[in-house]
Amino acid sequence: MRGRREAAAGWSGAMTSSRHAGPLAALAALAVAVVCAGSAQGATVRCGTTITRDTTLTADLAGCSDNGIVIGADGVTLDLAGHTVSGDGALREDCPQDQPCDLGVLAEGRSGVVVKNGSVRGFALDVLLVGSTRSRLTALTATEATFSGILLADTTASRVDASVVAGNGLETDQAGLVLFGSSRNRVERTVVARNGDVGIFMQGGGDNRIERTTVVDHPEAGIAADGVRNVLAQNVLRRNADGIIAIGDGTLVVGNELSDLPGCGEECGFGISVEGGAGIRVVDNDVRDAEQAGIRVAAFEPETPPTTGTLVARNRTSGTRLDGILIEPTATGTRLERNVAIGNGDDGIDVQQAASVLVRNTAALNGDLGIAAVAGVTDGGGNRAQRNGDPDECTNVACRLIQGP
Repeated sequence: MRGRREAAAGWSGAMTSSRHAGPLAALAALAVAVVCAGSAQGATVRCGTTITRDTTLTADLAGCSDNGIVIGADGVTLDLAGHTVSGDGALREDCPQDQPCDLGVLAEGRSGVVVKNGSVRGFALDVLLVGSTRSRLTALTATEATFSGILLADTTASRVDASVVAGNGLETDQAGLVLFGSSRNRVERTVVARNGDVGIFMQGGGDNRIERTTVVDHPEAGIAADGVRNVLAQNVLRRNADGIIAIGDGTLVVGNELSDLPGCGEECGFGISVEGGAGIRVVDNDVRDAEQAGIRVAAFEPETPPTTGTLVARNRTSGTRLDGILIEPTATGTRLERNVAIGNGDDGIDVQQAASVLVRNTAALNGDLGIAAVAGVTDGGGNRAQRNGDPDECTNVACRLIQGP
């Protein structure tokens, strides 16, 4: 919970600060001229220029003391061509309240925008899409932002792919990549690493997809998703304090690999933590070496919605310090089916809510019970356990011995 709550507050603070705060000392802009491709007069682009036609950089645009490049028309492609747009590392202190400041690349209210093939670094926010549709950020590196590297706000049907978002928000405890109030967007084949707070943070909106993305080395969650029908699929998460936090009706967490989750005290260290919503599915994930439970299903009302009807199926948990899978009393209607919990420090599967169903789960070599279930759970049959620390193997469900050597 800590990572999700702090990220929400942090994003709001970032937006306020980027508009109203500024540098203690202003630096002169150092702009290296670039060619505006397709411009009738071959106009020069400097820091703060608004482009309305396709533009290709031919050199770096360095030391911008305010905005880098503003995209001012639909359908514009900004090709950085391997070059870098960089800020001066300081916030503008006299930014008017009615205009954005200290942004590397900004597209506001534009559709069909493409930004590609280069680096943006050292701004308040490196790349910002606001109210955009059908836009694409591809082959970008966003680093050293005061707040977040890439932020999509009120943006739909857009894509971030083949990019790197790293080392942002280190002094301000901000997320690396943020989707706020945005829907039907996709983040794929991207690396998100070593940012100041959460790796990828989503709040509001829905139907977004985060897939085939690597998220590593964050002091809070790797991915915190709060919205409806979001899909988190086939991602690799390593060395984040928490792995994935899932909140929102219809969220799907499928096929992810999570490992080495060191935690941050008693509130962190879960591999996958379901924290509110109806019909969430956690399927085919592999969680290893979590400081707390590998998979947790819980609710935190009224801060989050009730957790009902969660499906936890065909997951594998191993090497966790506590339970492999934990169903807390606050979650109702959970179905656990064909999960495998091996070599976890406490119980393989710990079900603390009677309104749960267990079918064909396997638990072996765990520190305490294979399956610890409260009285009243529904035993759907086919559960198996062997060589767990407690000789009873299972409580309140029938478990047969695992066949084989």
